[in-house]
Amino acid sequence: MNLNETINNILPSELKAKLKSAFMQFSETPAVAEVAKEQEPIKMAEVKLVDGNTVSVEGELVVGAKIFLVTPEGLVVAPNGEHVAEDGTVITVMDGVITEVASKEEEAPEMPEQMSEINKLKTEMASMLAELNSLKAEFAKQNETAKLTLSAINTIIETPVSEPIEAKIDFSSLTAYQKHKLAKYGKI
Repeated sequence: MNLNETINNILPSELKAKLKSAFMQFSETPAVAEVAKEQEPIKMAEVKLVDGNTVSVEGELVVGAKIFLVTPEGLVVAPNGEHVAEDGTVITVMDGVITEVASKEEEAPEMPEQMSEINKLKTEMASMLAELNSLKAEFAKQNETAKLTLSAINTIIETPVSEPIEAKIDFSSLTAYQKHKLAKYGKI
């Protein structure tokens, strides 16, 4: 019996299933549920800018939506900064995500230098918070996988070996003295 068969006989089937699903989330092949989710069409809204470019927004033109610049090569993440639509709407973008949408009716008051710095810091904080939440979720998944792995290892360690494991000896590499000792103790 090889090691794989031994482990399969020792581990309960529900633990093996949990381990397999936990490790599948880290593989390059997406799970079936993720494939089905990716196949759902994403609604994209296109907005023409005053500079002649077109941007495409996932869903609606709201704060938090992903925004892309439409190029002949395809969609690329929209550059950081303010983009003005043909209707006068000002779209502020940071790291490919809309951070502010101001329509043309809204007159932005003149902000002192401190207020603009505060808004910049708020935007950076929102980006950092999103990244932190993503890292927390990834850590939780890895932590759960580690717990399952340790559980499987403990199960393997605690299971007594029913058959003694005999070492295979390559007699062609033994010296005459070693062969004599093995024969003397009945190992050959």
